Amino acid sequence: MEVKKAKREKLKVPIMITGASGSGKTVSALLIAKGIVEKMYPDLSDEEQWLKIGVIDTEHKRALLYAGSTVAGVYIGEFLHLDFEPPYTVNNYIQAFRLIKTRLFFTSPSPRGGVLSRMPSSSLKKKKNK
Repeated sequence: MEVKKAKREKLKVPIMITGASGSGKTVSALLIAKGIVEKMYPDLSDEEQWLKIGVIDTEHKRALLYAGSTVAGVYIGEFLHLDFEPPYTVNNYIQAFRLIKTRLFFTSPSPRGGVLSRMPSSSLKKKKNK
């Protein structure tokens, strides 16, 4: 065991939001996500930052109610949305997560900061031809 001086590290943040229906879980998640994205991509525009956020919506598109609105003085822009319908199986959740993850990481409104901008152009040509 060793006691050391605490220093900030980059870690994945495990977050779980619970609450009753209508308690603000979705909007809270959007605001938390925006705060994280602002720190990760400070050079992106507000619009580009919102497009780094994706929602897998199991509530009949209710997350869409927040797009383009202002909550607690924060404008909620257009984020990526996947309307997730039953059956709510593990495999379907995995598929939904992969779909939105692919969209978040491999498409960008601008080449700045996206994964594709870090790949050699020869790699991109190979993937497009497959």
